[in-house]
Amino acid sequence: MPAHPSRPIAPILGRLVLVACLILLPNAFAADSSALPRINSKEIQALLAKNKGKVVLLHFWATWCAPCTVEFPALVNLYGGYKARGLEVVAVSLNDFSETQAVMRFVRAQNPAFPLFIAGTVEDTFYRSVDQRWSSGVPLSLIYDKTGKLRYFHDGARTFTQFEQDIQSLLR
Repeated sequence: MPAHPSRPIAPILGRLVLVACLILLPNAFAADSSALPRINSKEIQALLAKNKGKVVLLHFWATWCAPCTVEFPALVNLYGGYKARGLEVVAVSLNDFSETQAVMRFVRAQNPAFPLFIAGTVEDTFYRSVDQRWSSGVPLSLIYDKTGKLRYFHDGARTFTQFEQDIQSLLR
């Protein structure tokens, strides 16, 4: 049956578009969680090798770790202040893969400009493959000099000032 001449079709199409958006919008946010790439210990080593020539702060954290969430803004500020001088920050979440959405909510609120990954594990074999001294505590920060040599191993939360003291001498 043809459309009734006294009823314009535009309002009907507008409503259909609105309904479609309401249905698809939650899925758009869910798809965003895939923006957090997974990483394993071998890929971490490859990433470190790729960043030779830079000072690298490799940081392990989780949203369920209160000291980690308190410390995270210091990393964001540190990177903003020292990236141009050769600092690379790489953050690896230890949250389970099922918690990726929670990680993404936290990350969106912090808005870091540095690379982020999710390891999705709290297995001892993962910890030991990163560094034999790592006993599973988080946060953990490993700071490498420009040659790729590990210079600082910090098991526990740090302040912006403490991070800054470590990296300043390595950036010279």
